[in-house]
Order: sequence, then C-alpha cells, then structure tokens
Amino acid sequence: RASLRDLYRLSTYSHLRIIPPGLVLGLMQGCRLPIEVCEGVIDCAAFNPPGSVDTIDHPTLLSCALVSKAWLPRARYNLFYRVRLRSAQKLSAFLTAASRSGACVKEMELILPLAIDNSHNAQEQASITDSRFGHTVRGVQTLMLSQSKWLYPRRYIDILADHFASITALDLFQTYFATGGDCARLIWSLPNLRLLQCCEVIGKFSRSSLKLPTPTATSVGC
Repeated sequence: RASLRDLYRLSTYSHLRIIPPGLVLGLMQGCRLPIEVCEGVIDCAAFNPPGSVDTIDHPTLLSCALVSKAWLPRARYNLFYRVRLRSAQKLSAFLTAASRSGACVKEMELILPLAIDNSHNAQEQASITDSRFGHTVRGVQTLMLSQSKWLYPRRYIDILADHFASITALDLFQTYFATGGDCARLIWSLPNLRLLQCCEVIGKFSRSSLKLPTPTATSVGC
C-alpha cells in the first residue's frame, strides 16, 4: 500500500507533470482490485457509443488483453462475443484465431455469399461448410443475415442448421432468397429458435415451395 509520504510526494510532483517512475511502479504494485471490478471495467469498455459504425471497441479490448494474464480471459470473451464476417478470407482468419484462443462466440453476423478475394490463395479462404466453422459456432445464440443473397443449393440449409443448432434468435435484414421455400426451410430447420425478426426480406413464394415438414413445438415471434 502507498504510504502518506508517497502520496504527498506524488501530489508534489503532479503539478510539474513529472512523476518518478519508481514511485508510480510502487503505487501500482500496491494496488489490488478484485477481479470482478476489473471485469466490470472491461465490459464497460467493450462497446462503442451508440451510432458508431462498429459496435465492439476492438482496439480498447486488445489493449485490455495485454494488461495482464488476469485480464486476458474477459477481454477475449468480449472480443469474440460478436463476430461479423463478410469475406472468405476473414472467415479463414477468424477460424485460425478462434482455434488458438478457444473463443466462445454468442452473436454472429454473416453477409452472404462471402466475398472471394482472387489476390489470395484458396487455402487462405474458408467456406461456411467448413467443419472448423461448425465447431466454432456451436454456442452462437443470435444469427444475423445482413445484406445477403441466399443462392446456395438446398443442402446448404441442412449444413447451416447443423452448425447453428443452438440459435435462439434469427435476424434477416435486407436478405434475398431465390425461393421462398429456402427462407421457410431455413427458419424451420432451427430447432431452438424463439425469436425471428425480418426486415426487407425478398423471396419468391409458390404453393409448392411451402410444402414443409410439421414444425416442432416451439414459439417463434416475428
């Protein structure tokens, strides 16, 4: 703990903006905050102000992760809490980082189809059918398809549904489906879905496209 003499010395130097490094180090070493307080600070620093382009304040969280080993788990949790993917290259980088850190993603936004960068090797670009992707998103609770075009074969719905079996909330924003049946099948294939939000969803519906299996007992709000 800092003594009264140390505090007096600190106040004496403060008006000169010259603080001896040894004094600062001694005060920091004597300061011990409960880890719960530190985690609360990290949680508060994790989000940008409302209206910001990016919800998560990644630079601040990266700085928090470098403070100490005690701060790393909470900073990492917030870093990977919400993930936004719009390219195959970003997906590949995310899978690599998640496999090394054991990240637990809770919210994911996908912009489909994932953009392909021809300037990079095919090995540096991943797909949503990748088994690593399915393993990483097992705990995702909220999925958002934003500004997307669902042009995949119907079997992709089964693959995606298997990956996101834990989804409880689905947001469809400015999303186009080649057929209304694909949209309906995607919704019906999520067994734990509880909340459905749609905004500017486009799809061609026909009588044949709505021949779906009997839905399981679940409450879906729209």
